Amino acid sequence: MQVNQQAGLDLPQRIVVYQNDSEEVFVGYNSTVYLANRHTLGDVATLPTIATALKNLSENTAVADVTEQPSDVITDYNVTTVLSDQTFDATYADIISVIDGNENLTIVAELDHQANAANVELELLPTKVIIFGNPNLGTMLMQKSQTSALDLPQKILVYENADGEVKIAFNNPELFVSRHGVINSDATLEIVLAALQGLADNASEE
Repeated sequence: MQVNQQAGLDLPQRIVVYQNDSEEVFVGYNSTVYLANRHTLGDVATLPTIATALKNLSENTAVADVTEQPSDVITDYNVTTVLSDQTFDATYADIISVIDGNENLTIVAELDHQANAANVELELLPTKVIIFGNPNLGTMLMQKSQTSALDLPQKILVYENADGEVKIAFNNPELFVSRHGVINSDATLEIVLAALQGLADNASEE
């Protein structure tokens, strides 16, 4: 995240375990190649360590060998970014307020990446993530493709860069089509996009 704060959309790492209709059990995670390509991380020194840890965790729990799928995603793959006219704190507070005021949405967690970095004596510009969702919509996507759980619940990232710009970033729901193969769910994805875009637009205006 010191290289690109938008990597906070995919951090911390997550592992999904799921069983299909044939009772086959799978373990999945975002490869470091995916992270590096999506967020232009280059050859950050910690990537090999993360890759080894994820593979070891998966192999220790899985019966079969872990197979890593190739990742040819491009920079900012399905990341939507909105520039805020407000301060970092005001932008973040507005998003929290709107989510709290919507009975259909539930905040699952809030991550303060800057504070977490400080806990291990590292520096990071203001970077926070809100993890939230609507189980009625999210479940529909996972019913279509269980790997969708890697990108659910939804996340909104708020960060302030070195130029003092405050930005809001989120995963465009097209991600579920292009990455997870979710089909025939246009209406659901349109609702999700409208909600995410609405939250970002509202919080970006003074």
